[in-house]
Amino acid sequence: MLTQQNIINLVAIAGIFLLSCFSIYKNKLTITGGIWAALISICILVGLGYKFVILLGIFFLLGTWATSNAKQYKAALQGNTEHPELRDAYQVLANGGVTGLCGLAAWIFPVYGFMLQVMGAASLAAATADTLSSELGTVYGKKFYDIITFKPGQRGKDGIISVEGTLIGFIGAAIIALSYALLKEIYLYAAIVFVAGIFGNYIDSVLGATLERKSIIGNNLVNTFMTASAAFLASLYFLL
Repeated sequence: MLTQQNIINLVAIAGIFLLSCFSIYKNKLTITGGIWAALISICILVGLGYKFVILLGIFFLLGTWATSNAKQYKAALQGNTEHPELRDAYQVLANGGVTGLCGLAAWIFPVYGFMLQVMGAASLAAATADTLSSELGTVYGKKFYDIITFKPGQRGKDGIISVEGTLIGFIGAAIIALSYALLKEIYLYAAIVFVAGIFGNYIDSVLGATLERKSIIGNNLVNTFMTASAAFLASLYFLL
């Protein structure tokens, strides 16, 4: 017998499958990227609930829009003929893998479900802040500075930030934090999600200015550390 929850889950899985296929068709995700996006979404669904899948969808839509914004201009800055919009499996895992792991862990260890839920929201807030600040800060920023030395830097380079890009990142984290609060009706923890998201975005810039700039690690690993650091900071509220 199908319960209301089972019906909701089946509809959500169908929606996940259709969105992944549509993203592959529209050249937003590679085939493997679409598969991993679907798997991450299902982990989130079974562990954190269908409302959290909506939160993941908000991140995806914001990121897709930001990447498409002024893409010819960004391509010219990078010396390319076209700014890349297609995301592969590594990029999907780097931005959403930590959230997916939180969902999987919540399914296996439901006693820690609420903490993992906040951690997952924090990782999404960091990913959103990073994507929006990187993609839109490059376009709308006026003056650019090195995150470590605060000396003037070159637009679009690793670890280079602007006031405008930073503020846009704040807005991205706030959108996820407020969306989480509204969807789950838990307003107290929105501040934790927001602060952790901003922290993760800061870690991303620091790693970009140091390890990534020296080619010690790549951008995908930087993004993984970024989302993980946001989730870790959120977990401290429950562990300390």
